[in-house]
Amino acid sequence: MLIGNDWCGAHARKVLLIKETSSNNRSTTLKLVHVLFRHGPRTPVNTYPNDPYVNETFFPYGWGHLTNDAKKELFTMGNSLALRYQDLTKPYYKPDMIYAQSSESPRTMMSISVLLAGLLPPVHTPMEWNFKLNWQPIPIFVKPAESDIWLRMTAKCPRYDQALEEVLQQTEVKLELNRYETMFEELTYITGKNISSAADINSLYITLLAEQMYGLQLPSWTEHYYPERLQYLAEQNYIYNAYTMEMQRIKSGPFLQQIIRQMEAYVEGTLIPEERKIFIYCGHDWTITNVLLALKVWKRQMPRFSALITFELHQREDTKNYFVELYFQNDPESDLKPLVLPGCNFQCPLDKFVQLTKEIIPTQSYDEMCRLKYITLLAEQMYGLQLPSWTEHYYPERLQYLAEQNYIYNAYTMEMQRIKSGPFLQQIIRQMEAYVEGTLIPEERKIFIYCGHDWTITNVLLALKVWKRQMPRFSALITFELHQREDTKNYFVELYFQNDPESDLKPLVLPGCNFQCPLDKFVQLTKEIIPTQSYDEMCRLK
Repeated sequence: MLIGNDWCGAHARKVLLIKETSSNNRSTTLKLVHVLFRHGPRTPVNTYPNDPYVNETFFPYGWGHLTNDAKKELFTMGNSLALRYQDLTKPYYKPDMIYAQSSESPRTMMSISVLLAGLLPPVHTPMEWNFKLNWQPIPIFVKPAESDIWLRMTAKCPRYDQALEEVLQQTEVKLELNRYETMFEELTYITGKNISSAADINSLYITLLAEQMYGLQLPSWTEHYYPERLQYLAEQNYIYNAYTMEMQRIKSGPFLQQIIRQMEAYVEGTLIPEERKIFIYCGHDWTITNVLLALKVWKRQMPRFSALITFELHQREDTKNYFVELYFQNDPESDLKPLVLPGCNFQCPLDKFVQLTKEIIPTQSYDEMCRLKYITLLAEQMYGLQLPSWTEHYYPERLQYLAEQNYIYNAYTMEMQRIKSGPFLQQIIRQMEAYVEGTLIPEERKIFIYCGHDWTITNVLLALKVWKRQMPRFSALITFELHQREDTKNYFVELYFQNDPESDLKPLVLPGCNFQCPLDKFVQLTKEIIPTQSYDEMCRLK
């Protein structure tokens, strides 16, 4: 493969250093490569109220986008990979040769585009189409954020959210975070933002890093905290997010499962298309750390922009056996560093690699892994299935408290209640007031019926402050009844809840009111959870 002269010189020296870590000097042949990397340096995504750059526009990029320096860095990384994997890209790029996938984010899509431009320039090949432009279009596949379980890892997963909360409630984690209470208070005062968790520290650390790499002078207070004092908790945040085997299986399992399947398909001769040699994926900092933690090879390297992991499938020329080599590069200016999977050698036989990662590879679909366990058992029980014997020790009593807590955490603050239940309650109040004013359309309407989910019920009950930890059963029901007194003609609201179709409706008393709550009082008491902004305005990152 011929590479244009535009990247020679200074870049070539670094590329050659990376080349030295390759296995090409051994009696083996590189067969297949998977590359996972984080997007390049960007402008900040988040800020804090007292940030001196809170009103910065970051022209011409805007917030959260790649800088020109990032593009140069990623292009050079592509050059480096071109030399390292030149035997796989010979004689020149063809569409079946490579698969590229990005998360649904402008900075990742731009990053992989630039890296591919450096990896596969078309000059002096049949794919050259413009003599003035040493570039060729290469397809990049993207999954929507709401269904991405590989790279952005933002597909909804209630069980993961529950598992994370369980981790944060563990005694050792609480004790660890308690040691930083003073620092949390100091940073809350300094930044003007509530800093009370490892996730908050991680966000602040990355904001300061992005500003620093952009060339901005950090405020003087940061000298006492950044990077050293913030880094430990910033790193701990990644650990908490993949603390258990189950969490690793949810977050990294699908991605690693796909890599293993593709390696095995290559060995079996069933990989489609058969000409495919390289897979390249672009994600985020947590994509990198989740994979490294699942493989048990993370050494608390705070992931930098453009951090990179490679999975290389080699074949020995003598025995024809296949083995896997892992590399990590946290700094584009440094060499690829070999990673050794615990329980194996650096050159890990493929079957051994599969065996060692077995516990983090899913045996269920993503949806099945993500079900809240209490509800799964309840559904099986109500269907008439005999639950396994192990459940006797946990279900329902020991599971129920945390299952209920999950609903509380999902509507923990007034703001969360306003977002989740406010629009629904606002609509009910508007319809009641319209009836009283004679403006309800159509005027014959008397009944509104809505069907939702368990969290629909609990979110409303929590927002009204009338939930008494009733684990919502299937067919649970709330009624809002508008009555008029015959004598005074005044209107009042009665609330009822039925958690079991076999039982009676139970009256609910809104705190601060009687059971028969005057409509104007009902409106007043719910005022704090009724939105005053549009849904989009409420949902913007602050």
